[in-house]
Amino acid sequence: MIIMCVASGIGVIVWVAVVKALAILEQLERQSGRIDMETVSSLARTTAAGAFSPSDLVLLFIVCCWLFSIVDAYRIGKRMERPRNNQEV
Repeated sequence: MIIMCVASGIGVIVWVAVVKALAILEQLERQSGRIDMETVSSLARTTAAGAFSPSDLVLLFIVCCWLFSIVDAYRIGKRMERPRNNQEV
């Protein structure tokens, strides 16, 4: 379940990035008719420095799921380790 959420979150991030990139390229083509790498990079920096986007929220959700899985794996490992220690004594 968590893997599906993370995969869909990554898909949303990629989709938003592609849509932004296509919008920038269309804007450049309309303005000058030719696409220059310097102009693309400066527009990308300007757009990336913009406001909070939905992809930021998705990235935060992915990080929270990752942290939850680390804590859960640690907790399960401790529970599995406990009976083994009692048998050795």
